[in-house]
Amino acid sequence: METIGLTVLITAVLLFAAYAPAAVSAQNVFPLNNSNNSSTASLNSSSKTITIPQGNKATITTANPTAAGQTNNSQGNNRTGFANISNLVIKDKTFPIKYNITNGKLLGIIGDKDKTTLVLLLGSNADNGKLSVELPRNVIDSKGQGNTDTKFNIKIDNKDVDYKEIGTNLNARILQIDFGKNDRMLEVTGTEMTS
Repeated sequence: METIGLTVLITAVLLFAAYAPAAVSAQNVFPLNNSNNSSTASLNSSSKTITIPQGNKATITTANPTAAGQTNNSQGNNRTGFANISNLVIKDKTFPIKYNITNGKLLGIIGDKDKTTLVLLLGSNADNGKLSVELPRNVIDSKGQGNTDTKFNIKIDNKDVDYKEIGTNLNARILQIDFGKNDRMLEVTGTEMTS
C-alpha cells in the first residue's frame, strides 16, 4: 500500500511539473541554460520546494548551486566538476547531491529509507539524456561481504537499467545513467542508507 501511495505522489509531482509552468510566474520555471548553447539543464536563481507527505515527512528541495551556501565554480567547495546541486532532506537533515544532466532536468530527489532507495524525478523532452550523480556514502551505499562495494540496483520507470560507475572514493560513488525522453522516475537502490 505504501508503494502505491508513493507512486501516486510521484505521479502528482510529475503532473504538477508538467502543467504548472504555464500557470506560474517565470521565476518558478526550470529554464534551460542557454548561455553556452549546451543542453545541460540548470535552475534560475530562485529555488523550488515541493513538500510531499510520506510517512513522517519527505521534502524535495531543488536549488540553484549559486544560491546561498552553494557554489558552482572550481575555486569554491564544488571542485568535482558538478554544475548542479539538489538538496535531499531526510528526517530534517539536508544532504547536498551533486549532479550534471544533459537533455533533461532533475526535478527532485526523495529518500525511501525502508527500501534503501533514492527516487530521482526526471523531466525530459529529448532522447539521449545522461545523468551523472555523486552519491555520498553517508546517504546511500551498496556493500557486500567484507564491506566491498557492490552494484546498485537502478530502475527507470520500474525497468532495470545498466549504468556506469565513473568514480569512487572514501566519501562518494559517482554514477552515470542514460535515460530517454519519456523516462520520469529513476530509482537507485543500495544496501544501506542514512536514517
